[in-house]
Amino acid sequence: GNSRQAEIAANFIAARKRGYKVKAPSLIIVDDANFDKWSREFGRVAPDVNLVEYRGSSECRIAVQRHEWSFSGTVVENGTDEPFKGLRQPRFNVLLDTHSTAMLDVVLLRQVHWESIILHDSSEMFASETSSLMSRLSTVMASHRVLMFRSANITDLHVTMNILDFVKRSPLSMRNLEARLLNLSPEQACMQTAALLAALTMDCQYC
Repeated sequence: GNSRQAEIAANFIAARKRGYKVKAPSLIIVDDANFDKWSREFGRVAPDVNLVEYRGSSECRIAVQRHEWSFSGTVVENGTDEPFKGLRQPRFNVLLDTHSTAMLDVVLLRQVHWESIILHDSSEMFASETSSLMSRLSTVMASHRVLMFRSANITDLHVTMNILDFVKRSPLSMRNLEARLLNLSPEQACMQTAALLAALTMDCQYC
C-alpha cells in the first residue's frame, strides 16, 4: 500500500544519505490525498532526513522558497557531472511535492541538481495526469529516477513510452546500466533490463 511505498522511499533516501554521504536533495511527488501520510511516514522511518513540504497557494510556496529553499551558494561545478554543472543544491534533503504543484513550478524544479526523483501514482490505473507530468519532468535533472504505481496499461504505447522516457533520463543510472549490460549476452541483458525496470518502477506487485 501507500504506507509501504513511503517506507521504501524513506529507507532508500536515508540509506543514500547515511551510507553514501549524498548531499544533493531528492524530490518526491505524490497526490494530495497521500501527502500527509508520506510526510508522517518519513518522520517515523527517517527522522534525521530534513523533509520540506511544498504545496498550497502561491503565497505558501513563496514562503517555503524564502525560508526553506536556501541555496547558500552551493553550486555543482564538477566537470565530471557535466549534465548538472551550474545547478544549485538546497539545504534540505527531501522536497515533498504534489502533482499539481510540480506542474505549476517545473521551471523552479529545473534549477536544482536532484539526487533522485520519486514519482508516486496511487490511482487504480496509471493516471493520464501522471503521464503528462512525466513529460514535464523530462527537463528536470536527476541522477536517479523512481516510479511507483499500482497498475499501468502497458498496451497503451503513449503511457509505456512516457514511462521509459522518464526512467532513461537519469544519466548516472543509465551509464551504470549500460556498463553492466555490455558484457552480457542479449538474452541475459533482456532479462536484467526487465528486472531492473520492475525494481525502478516499484510496482506494488513487486513490493
